[in-house]
Amino acid sequence: MPEALKPNTSTIKIIYPDREAYNLSSVLQAPRQVTRQDLEAAVANLQIDYPLDMASDFHWPMSLIEFVIKDYFVQCHQSGLYNRHKRPFESIPKVDHITVKQVDRGMMDKVLLPAWQLTFLSARQEPYLSGLVFSSAFVKRRGYDEMLNTVKDYFIQLQRVKAKFAGHPAIVNGVFIACGAPFPEQLLAHFYKLTDGDDALGRVETLHPDPLACHINLVEIFGDEDEDVGENLDQEAVNFSARLIYPALKPLNKQSDPNQRQGGARLRVQ
Repeated sequence: MPEALKPNTSTIKIIYPDREAYNLSSVLQAPRQVTRQDLEAAVANLQIDYPLDMASDFHWPMSLIEFVIKDYFVQCHQSGLYNRHKRPFESIPKVDHITVKQVDRGMMDKVLLPAWQLTFLSARQEPYLSGLVFSSAFVKRRGYDEMLNTVKDYFIQLQRVKAKFAGHPAIVNGVFIACGAPFPEQLLAHFYKLTDGDDALGRVETLHPDPLACHINLVEIFGDEDEDVGENLDQEAVNFSARLIYPALKPLNKQSDPNQRQGGARLRVQ
């Protein structure tokens, strides 16, 4: 059964301990000259400050936050994807804090669902990036139709945000949809079709149609749904990891994993 409603919004702060040292913003100054070691130094010079009162299932949104701020930024650069996903890539160093709100359902007797909405904000409250995370139990408990309806409602909200900041070129530059593994085939097919995945350029740019015109990124999160993490929510201690499955990334300095899903390659869109 869904969890009874309770206060369900958290704020996560991005901290740079040494502003004078090499950081994510430094990468943007001359990205073509940046090495893997530079990227590692930039990521090492940031901290993600999580609240102490996080719920025991917070590892789902936590996994996406860690992935976007650290792994996606590095992989986007190393694969060359930043040339096509320039707006979300350049937005990450501008993120000052992230709000996380658990999705709820119902008009009168609201209940919490195993899904979370993330907003990546600048210090001036500008929503540069957005994310939606589903636990691996969502489809089993609620069904795929409700998942798709949740996604559609989410994009309607994003359109309202875009309209609110009309004329601002840097609002909602990228969207990250994350699901516990395995990522639902139907949802992957939905976005593949939406972003013109049959076209070679469409599979790389993964652009949502106007009026949003933002880059879509699909992320698969690996971890044990039933793992009892208790109060120990340290990212190193909780065995959760994430990877980008659409668009597919092929790092230039690593051999491709033959077992890794390549965005669109295994789809059979009717």
